[in-house]
Amino acid sequence: MHSFQVELLHGLGGADRMDRLAELREPTGEDQALLAEMDRALPARSTSALIANLLLRLGNARPTPDQLAKLTLGDRERLLLAVCSHLLGAQADLAVTCPACRALVEVPIRFSDLISARPARAAIRCSLVAGDGEWSAELTPPTGMDLDRAMKAGSEAARRLLESGLMALFDARGQAVSRDALPQECEAELAEKLLALDPLAECRIGVECPHCTQHFDTLLDGFALLRTAFGGAEALYGDVYRMARAYHWSEADILALPLAKRARYLAIAMAAEADT
Repeated sequence: MHSFQVELLHGLGGADRMDRLAELREPTGEDQALLAEMDRALPARSTSALIANLLLRLGNARPTPDQLAKLTLGDRERLLLAVCSHLLGAQADLAVTCPACRALVEVPIRFSDLISARPARAAIRCSLVAGDGEWSAELTPPTGMDLDRAMKAGSEAARRLLESGLMALFDARGQAVSRDALPQECEAELAEKLLALDPLAECRIGVECPHCTQHFDTLLDGFALLRTAFGGAEALYGDVYRMARAYHWSEADILALPLAKRARYLAIAMAAEADT
């Protein structure tokens, strides 16, 4: 089975490039089945399960669950986009609606450009403007573990995720305070500064509408792309049925095939069926 490598932005946090080098295997029907069975799970949980399935090596060894949980949200997205590129091709065209004229706009996406992009060095220590003066903070990009914890906070999830990006927080008098003391008016500014540290945590694509020239941003979601490409349980097991009937293989053998190889076998079977 083929594998491919991706260089992460943060990886395991070490200075060595090897700490940022991830190796993934190509997806199979087993991965499709996993997502089909988790169709009611939160996307963050399904993303974690899919990455755990596909990631063969991180740095010099197979990653432990604790290491996977410490990957930043942007690095998780980078892995998903790498799988998208392997599965869908180097470029995909997305259809989005212009917020101004409501026209449908096709947006070409080159996955390699997103995966390989390295942002300008962003400050870990920053200032935040609050009503009582200038606060300061030391930042760290939120991780998969942080997202999992934040999701348990219900309506406060977004706030909890922001707080997880604070290693230290100092009020306008320079006094260290707890993370939950962050003034509400600082939330948007903090979100932008965290995004500068880990841009793919929210993968924004700039678009110019060809109909009205409006400029706007759209969000690219690697997990949503993969879920669409994988299809649902009905399509998956329909393929299994057709291949089992044509080749007399077991379900396990069919699901173990890489998706591209299964598609070729399925095309041959359907062509033979059409000729009879």
